[in-house]
Amino acid sequence: MSYPDYYSILSEYPISDISTLGKFFNISNDLSLAETLHTISHVLSTSFRGEMSPEDAWKKYKDKLFPRLKDDKTFTRDHPDTPESLPKEFIDADPKQGKNIEWILTSYLDKGIRSFEDLGRTKEALGQFQSLTNRKLLTEPLITSINEAGLPYYCGIVGCNGKPGLSDLVERAEKQGLFKKQKEREVKEDEFIKYYEDEDVLVIIPLTENASCKYGKGTRWCTAAKKENMFDEYTKIDPETGEKQRLYILIPKNPKHPGEKYQVHFESKSYMNEKDENVSIRIFERFPKLKETDFLQMVEQYDQGAYDFIKFGNNNDEKFVKVVVAKDGFALKYASKRLRNDPEIVKIAVAEKGWALTDASKRLRNDPEIVKIAVAQNGRALAYASNGLKDNRDVVKIAVAQDGTILEYVSERLRNDPDVVKIAVAQNGEALQYASKRLQDKPS
Repeated sequence: MSYPDYYSILSEYPISDISTLGKFFNISNDLSLAETLHTISHVLSTSFRGEMSPEDAWKKYKDKLFPRLKDDKTFTRDHPDTPESLPKEFIDADPKQGKNIEWILTSYLDKGIRSFEDLGRTKEALGQFQSLTNRKLLTEPLITSINEAGLPYYCGIVGCNGKPGLSDLVERAEKQGLFKKQKEREVKEDEFIKYYEDEDVLVIIPLTENASCKYGKGTRWCTAAKKENMFDEYTKIDPETGEKQRLYILIPKNPKHPGEKYQVHFESKSYMNEKDENVSIRIFERFPKLKETDFLQMVEQYDQGAYDFIKFGNNNDEKFVKVVVAKDGFALKYASKRLRNDPEIVKIAVAEKGWALTDASKRLRNDPEIVKIAVAQNGRALAYASNGLKDNRDVVKIAVAQDGTILEYVSERLRNDPDVVKIAVAQNGEALQYASKRLQDKPS
């Protein structure tokens, strides 16, 4: 897909029209005419990027979506069969009916939208973004750069590839009072259960969506969302046990940082912090007395691997961790901080699952040898490499050979490198759109 040369087009406009556009996009009057033209061109090129029909989106991304959806339990629990067209939830998540669909899909592929069930939250965040845009509120102090006014500046709702998520923008806007506050309904005593309490933590089981929103307030959980709330999905009858599923909200008595909270759902092996990041069994390190409750029995019932780490295996034991990650690279998330910084263990993990790079230490995500192994297994693992390695020619060549479209996220210098672009385009012709304009004009 190629995009118009807005700078050349706008250069033909009268200065008075450029001035009017500048005011519309809230561009500073202090900029020169050339700077204003460049800024407007950037806003236009980012704002209108990614318009396509669901059919075209499916044709372009289905090969990448198949494995991603297959590994997403929030998709497979309700969609046991392989999809033959773009799932309607992706279409429904786009309030602009096609304009944002490519952004939604690439954000999902790169885990800026962590799971299929988060498409509801994505729709809500896009609606809030559009509201800020329509009311011309994407200005200081909410944002500090005109780039932040374009949707491609963001990656999904939680961020990825060095980009922030829309949730960051929405939370800042809420703190500044830019959205109308909804009146909260009082939570009655029969809407929740106080499951456990000691000097360190209070554990609540919400029995209604209202209670889930109340005790999950300030988090990014889909079960605490004002719209498209997923509480009912997480508390329905478990078909395997015939029992009603439950959510457990952990509220620290002495939080280590503002807003610290955790939510556990054993059936889906979810141990999430307030940012909706899976902190896995580290919850038991944070609150060790939980091991004395039937929390541990529920871990054993639903997540044997995690239970082995807690009960039998020392997550700081090198031999034990090596065996586990060799079977399942994603188990690296259960390892201790020290072992997630161990090159040998991380190599084993990313060789089995390239995406495991996300749980490696920051130091090892900047290790060329480790990242090469990860991207050879899954090119999109480059998303979790350091910015420096996204500018490493050898690393990037391996990544684009495995997945050409990852070219979108490599450094500007390498998107202008003929050899890198040639490899990417050979793997996937769609990668050409991410090359520099010079190489798009002369792709050979």
